Amino acid sequence: MYCDCFSLEKLDLSKFKTDKVINMENMFCNCSSLKILDISKLRTDKVTNMENMFCNCSSLEELDVSKFETNKVTNMRYMFYNCKSLKILNVSNFDTRKTTNMNNMFNFCSSLEKLNLLNFNTINITDMSEMFCGCSSLIKLNISSFNTKNVKNMYGMFADCSSLDKLNLSKLNTSNVTNMSSMFQNCSFLRQLNVSNFQTKKVRNMSYMFENCKSLINLDLSNFASNEVTNISCMFQNCTSLKKLNLSNFDTMNVDKMNKCFYNCKALIDLDISKFFIKQDAETTSMFDECNKELKQYLFLPNKGIFFNL
Repeated sequence: MYCDCFSLEKLDLSKFKTDKVINMENMFCNCSSLKILDISKLRTDKVTNMENMFCNCSSLEELDVSKFETNKVTNMRYMFYNCKSLKILNVSNFDTRKTTNMNNMFNFCSSLEKLNLLNFNTINITDMSEMFCGCSSLIKLNISSFNTKNVKNMYGMFADCSSLDKLNLSKLNTSNVTNMSSMFQNCSFLRQLNVSNFQTKKVRNMSYMFENCKSLINLDLSNFASNEVTNISCMFQNCTSLKKLNLSNFDTMNVDKMNKCFYNCKALIDLDISKFFIKQDAETTSMFDECNKELKQYLFLPNKGIFFNL
């Protein structure tokens, strides 16, 4: 309705009647100059679609959605995308039991310092790709209430959350996920990460998964099933503090792309890749470039059928 009102700075909808509205997609999308928005009386009890609702409202510093009724909403993708001036966002009352898509929901909300999602019901969500991507000021994130058993896409889910120093993923169900590419990319402040509960038997893409996780010292992926994985390029690129990496059960029989997989892991001295197999046509450019010269491990040499010592 107000989509692309680029010059609009103030909007009072306190007397707006929306009791019959079922679709609010793109309602304030690209209102990039909007600083004041009164939606305190907005009725949303019949709304089923909130996709892009506040997308690119990049000047909004306050947004009160605490009275939103969302029990019928199925689509929240890109809802707050690039609301980069918001420091506080209260979505604790959101009823998301019917929501199926949350991809990019909070992407580039770069000023948000906290987010209460404990009441989020995610049982029907299938796509969480880039959900928190670019939330670079987020200090903590509690997703212990999340039920993700139906999620298939976690691409870039926590990418660029560069202020998070820990992340509890113990309740995250990844049994149906096929894409984990860039999942923790640029989480440069993460000091520890426990993914021992991850089920990865359906995952095909793990490229850039931990790229630039520069504060991680130890990473145990011995539980990872990788039978379906075809791409691990840049998976650990620039994990410059990583000293120990357990990939003892990693099966690379189907992997086609391995380029820069361990690039610039300059502190890595303990690497278990005992089950690695490199296909003759696999892309392996710069796979171990800029790695620690003391790294001693055996790897199958492509095209020659022998092992070599790094």
